[in-house]
Amino acid sequence: WLVLTKNIMTNLHIYYYPNFPLEIISSHDKKIYDELFHYIKNKKVIFISDAGKNTFLNISTNRNLNYFSVLNRGNFGYNGIEKLKNKLMEEKNVYFIIDTSIKCNDKFCQYMVEIPEYIQKNFSFIKKIGEYEIYYHEMK
Repeated sequence: WLVLTKNIMTNLHIYYYPNFPLEIISSHDKKIYDELFHYIKNKKVIFISDAGKNTFLNISTNRNLNYFSVLNRGNFGYNGIEKLKNKLMEEKNVYFIIDTSIKCNDKFCQYMVEIPEYIQKNFSFIKKIGEYEIYYHEMK
């Protein structure tokens, strides 16, 4: 895997992240992660991404996996999208970090694109760091 990745991607380095001492990523991605992790420090955060990246983001920032960690179709049963939208609305005073690099344009895509779209339409946009958009849902 490493040989194939190294031939396709350039500027790869090994970096240390909490719980991931040998993470192989580009220096560009390292810069984005560092900025993102600095911004969300001491904030209540829910990551919205694919399962692999979501796991890395949660574990490397010492957060637990949660209800939104694997947003694949079928994981939430009948009417799953509506169930997730309702769960989103229950979250109070939380930052949602959306990975906008996910492209899901065919019928075989399992990622629930409706969830990040719902967040983008209904919550307050804060800022963008690399491919991550940050939204805030305040509930009084």
